[in-house]
Amino acid sequence: MHNFPQTAAAVIQTRFIPILSIVTGILLISYIALFAFVMTYAAMQMRFAESVRDTSAHVGVLESKYLGLVAKTNQINPSKLGYVKPVSIAYVTNNSQPTISMLVNY
Repeated sequence: MHNFPQTAAAVIQTRFIPILSIVTGILLISYIALFAFVMTYAAMQMRFAESVRDTSAHVGVLESKYLGLVAKTNQINPSKLGYVKPVSIAYVTNNSQPTISMLVNY
């Protein structure tokens, strides 16, 4: 048998297959990492939406309690409790110097 030198196609093929294998491995690992990232992001979005919904429900409960107390307060007649309208209204003016000062030493 004759020992023929390898053709150019065979040489390219033997060098090309390991490069394709490495590129395929990198792309597969990247795909798995991106898939994990997307799933984690989706879980965080769902958790955030759930917390917003829970907070909104809690605010609704507090708001209804507040409005109930305001309605109850509005029904009270102050004159029946002994309160009377003021005869005059006076405001206090503050002409004094501030009582707290800050010293800054440079």
